[in-house]
Amino acid sequence: MSNFLEEIRGKLPENCEARRCKKGRCSLTNTQLQSTPFIVDMDCDELPVPPDQKRCDYILFSNEGGHNWMVPIEMKKGSVDPGEVQKQLQAGTNFAASTLLSKNVAIKFKPLAVCGGTLKRHVSQEIKKSQYKVEFQAGKHEIKLCRSGTSLASVLT
Repeated sequence: MSNFLEEIRGKLPENCEARRCKKGRCSLTNTQLQSTPFIVDMDCDELPVPPDQKRCDYILFSNEGGHNWMVPIEMKKGSVDPGEVQKQLQAGTNFAASTLLSKNVAIKFKPLAVCGGTLKRHVSQEIKKSQYKVEFQAGKHEIKLCRSGTSLASVLT
């Protein structure tokens, strides 16, 4: 495991690591990844996040393709509200930036919304608008929307 991943792992309670990204019928696969990711379950009670505060479902950290990656992930089994998804992904991003990340590490970043239901065309167009971007390291990043069952390898490219 890379120093980047070990450093993040060392800042979290052991119980907060997830083996995969799965909520109900909604999931992502780890197949085809070159490295083993570190996945934080943001619903873990041991995280220093107030229970009533918004948060995404997972934050994936990886050293895929020689790059350090951070991917906040929100999973929706039914309809997707772009505004709500953006708020949850931003909250997870803010938590990671303030609690887990070193300031001097280069990171590739891709916020991800996973839809377990029918992916409506208007939602995939709406979520690309500027008001739904996630801020990280002085940039605004478009939310990638994908279907349940997608391989994480296709996201980290």
